[in-house]
Formats: sequence, C-alpha cells, structure tokens
Amino acid sequence: MKKIANMFLTFFAMLTMASCTNTPTYSLKEAGGFEISNITSISASSSVYQNLCWPIKEEAYSYLDCKYIKVDFDIQKEYLSSWPPSELQDDAYVLHAEISDSDTYANTGLVFFISHNSNYLYFDGLEGTYRSQEKMSSKFIDMIQKDKKKDSFKITVIDEDNQIYDNPFPTEDYLTPGTQITLHSHPIMDADLVMYVNDEFYSKQEYVEMDGHYVWEYRFTMIEKDVTLRFIIEGGW
Repeated sequence: MKKIANMFLTFFAMLTMASCTNTPTYSLKEAGGFEISNITSISASSSVYQNLCWPIKEEAYSYLDCKYIKVDFDIQKEYLSSWPPSELQDDAYVLHAEISDSDTYANTGLVFFISHNSNYLYFDGLEGTYRSQEKMSSKFIDMIQKDKKKDSFKITVIDEDNQIYDNPFPTEDYLTPGTQITLHSHPIMDADLVMYVNDEFYSKQEYVEMDGHYVWEYRFTMIEKDVTLRFIIEGGW
C-alpha cells in the first residue's frame, strides 16, 4: 500500500512539473512588440508614488530582454490605486522607457514595474499583462540604485507628527540639484506646520485647492549638498 502511495505521489509531482514547464513564455519582442535596440532611454524612480526620476545606463537595458509569462495581474489596482499612499501595499521601482520606431508606444512610452517585495518585473504589453519568468537580477537593481546616487545629494524628510501625506522619502533618498519637490499636508486647526531646511526656517504652509478642497503645500528645490527637511507644528493649543 505504501509503495502504491509513493508511486501516486511521484506521478502527481511529475504532472505538476510538466504543467509548470508547459506555461507559454514570450520574448520581449513577442510581449511588447519591440527590441531592446528600440529603447532610446529609461528613467527610473524608486517608488510608484514618487514623481522624481533619474536616467539609467544603457548597459542595464539588456536585463529587460528576458523571458516573460502572461499573468492575471492588475497593475493599476496593485500599484496605482492607493491614495494617500500606503506603505503596506507592495510598492515597486518604476522604469519609464522611451521606445523608437513603434506606433504602439510612440506617444506614451512603456512603463515597467519591479516589485520591491518579489523582484519580479511587470508591464502591460500587446495582449495583456506580462511578468518576467525569473526574478530580476540583484545586479540590475543595484545598477538602478547606483545611477540614482551619481551626481546626487541626500535628502531626508523628518515628519515626527506624520502630517505630510504624500512624502516620497519614508527614510531618505538622493536627488540631483535643481529637482523640485512638492509636499502636502491636511490643514491643522489653530496651528502652523513649518518647514525647516537644515534646521533653518524655510517656509510656512501655502493654501492650495486640490480635488475640491484646500490643503497645505510646501515646495523645495534641491541644492548641491545634503539636506534635511524637518516639519514642526508651531502654535495651537
């Protein structure tokens, strides 16, 4: 009886392996309709909630020329539907690729997402959503991170009372000088939320209207040295 059970388990395992290996795979050309040589530039950001980006070197493009499988994965729902942003969601690196000689991506380019949690790459291609068959190489992700830090300076945002609801720097990041950032807070009753840059007063809140209601806005242009933005509640009860 034990021998029959072992034979059954072996047969079931073989069927499972066969079903996995029979999953159709697609080249980048088949999934996206273009070759690596058609990519003219790629700009990366470390979060879907971050509108800051930096160019990555052409030698990194080859990592995208891999095998893909078609998946039932809603990129919009998984990465782009949370507002205010939630760190509990699976976030991703975002790669904005400009594609030449392609009617499909002529005006919009193509956006790849590399999951922070799984390191798989996703994109919406010609006939659905595709995922890399294998996880993206850590060397590829390291190259993206190194390109970010080149000719950049560190920015740290300290918001001890958690008033800024769209802070793209939960710890710290690196920005090139001249990069403009905009942060927002919900208004506080009978108090000010003051922004200090490297412990010097920089600005108070500015009222702006967004989506039919008023919020407080703060703007800063990156300079050629490391900076710390600190938000402090002043006044009030």
